[in-house]
Amino acid sequence: MRGDGFVLPKSERLPSVFSALALLFSALAGRYPAALLGEGTAYLAALIGIKLGTIGLNALVSFYYYAFFMLLPMGLYLYLHKGAGEYIRFKPLSGKNALICVLCGGTGVIFVSVVGVFWSELLLALGLTPAQSSLNAGSTSQLAELILMSAVVPALCEELLCRGMVLSAYEGRGSVRAILISAVWFSCLHASVEGLPAELLSGLILGCVTVFTGSVFAGIIHHTVHNSVILILSYALSSAASDASGAAARDGSVYTGLIVLGLLSGWALYLLLRRMYRDGGDKLLPKQHAPGRDIWEALVLVCVLALTAVYYLLDILDMAVPAV
Repeated sequence: MRGDGFVLPKSERLPSVFSALALLFSALAGRYPAALLGEGTAYLAALIGIKLGTIGLNALVSFYYYAFFMLLPMGLYLYLHKGAGEYIRFKPLSGKNALICVLCGGTGVIFVSVVGVFWSELLLALGLTPAQSSLNAGSTSQLAELILMSAVVPALCEELLCRGMVLSAYEGRGSVRAILISAVWFSCLHASVEGLPAELLSGLILGCVTVFTGSVFAGIIHHTVHNSVILILSYALSSAASDASGAAARDGSVYTGLIVLGLLSGWALYLLLRRMYRDGGDKLLPKQHAPGRDIWEALVLVCVLALTAVYYLLDILDMAVPAV
């Protein structure tokens, strides 16, 4: 039992690893079908005179993806397993912890972005060219739409899956291991070579805030703030992006500044997480049981790993071949 009254349930009442992996596979497999549904809807809309831009098409694809390949499968699971919702941390979050989550989200953006800059430089040195995002808002209304569909909705759905279902399913093996595993699956869900270090780090941070507070809403708030800050900064700095990147490539002192910024933001993030851990009643759990892996769990695990490997390979090939 923990300080806030949370009791680790019996393994048969936790979301099973098989169920968590099956939901993860649904999310991974839905990437291309959601894109096809979005393209098809945009085509039909064009036939009746409604033209959707890049942001509108992205909103359509996001709707199909998160509604049909994440929320619907998770909703069916929770409907069929009435007790599961209690143990994936649907718990109110205190105002103090919510504020710390906001601060962690803003600080975490700086930290993981600095790591991402150096990772991108390494990819370029290896002959891999990261893709440039085409989702840049041209107005405040487009920015609001992007924040909704690329920050709020992904944060809600991905946290329910990765920190709700996946982390809870693995927590019988211990909270530390569950945080690590959920971070790995979180990065696999995105299947981005360019974003790999940032997604791993973000997954670890999100797992920590969820476990330390005992509430999945902590991860949702952090994730929303993180994505929103990236979109807002991108909107604010888009006009000077090309000039700034060129100057950074020529001025070695920029990298020194980035290292200092990364160290300072990392230290600030550590202090915030430590404060959250000390104030929260939800502590790290030791390993509780070591269930065996049955044939169905092993099968869905192989499917998830195989599909993830295909996505990563396609991403590497896309970066290795220059765009025409």
